[in-house]
Amino acid sequence: MGYEVKIFVVRHRPNQSLCADGWCQVLGSFDLSKIGEGDVISCINKYHKEQANIPKKNKYFFYDNYSNREFKVCKDKYGDYMPLIPIQEFFYALLLNNDMIKKNQDYGGAGYRRFDVAISLIEPFVKSDQWKSELENNCLYVMTWGH
Repeated sequence: MGYEVKIFVVRHRPNQSLCADGWCQVLGSFDLSKIGEGDVISCINKYHKEQANIPKKNKYFFYDNYSNREFKVCKDKYGDYMPLIPIQEFFYALLLNNDMIKKNQDYGGAGYRRFDVAISLIEPFVKSDQWKSELENNCLYVMTWGH
């Protein structure tokens, strides 16, 4: 069993008037495809549950600027509101999940190839000095979109 997931690295600054309504700026995205069970899906489920406590007018969203028209995206293909997961928490869930897969003999000691790419995408946001102030101000998140 698996859940098809696309991740978006986003910047959300709730203290700014523009972001007070839940707006998130997309900084990067990647399709994880079907991720199965483990730390990543547990992390996603934890923050999906928190969505119930957020008023509808403040639900998180981004604007899809890649089509000929711009539109607000606040729900995934399953009709679920998209959670914001602190980027460091998601990053370490990816690392743990990938290590678990590497230890599974069925995969021959290799991790999930899409997790490897997602780790490479997120790592600079978590570890580089260029994003340090955004990280310290709790502005960087991973938003998940089920499809």
